[in-house]
Amino acid sequence: MRSPGCPPIRRDLERLFCVKIAQELISEDAAVACAVSGPVGSRWFRDRGGMPSMQLNGISRRYLSFAEPDESALLRARGLGMREIARSIGRASVGGSL
Repeated sequence: MRSPGCPPIRRDLERLFCVKIAQELISEDAAVACAVSGPVGSRWFRDRGGMPSMQLNGISRRYLSFAEPDESALLRARGLGMREIARSIGRASVGGSL
């Protein structure tokens, strides 16, 4: 159990820790590789039952991020077309179609 004043776990550190575990490091060594103490790494590993609590391959690009709908709406208000918007936010496919 975390202490009441303990800051929340940073997702990037947790993901890196899980990647290090997947690379077959023991929990203490994986924690040190993430700049976290060995006992914290052991606790993370134990609390999760030895399994990562997230996907290790990153976030899916299938759905829009938190900021992309707002950015799209602003570009649409400026009169840009859907293909131009997709290109500007990095969502245009290789073939050019959406």
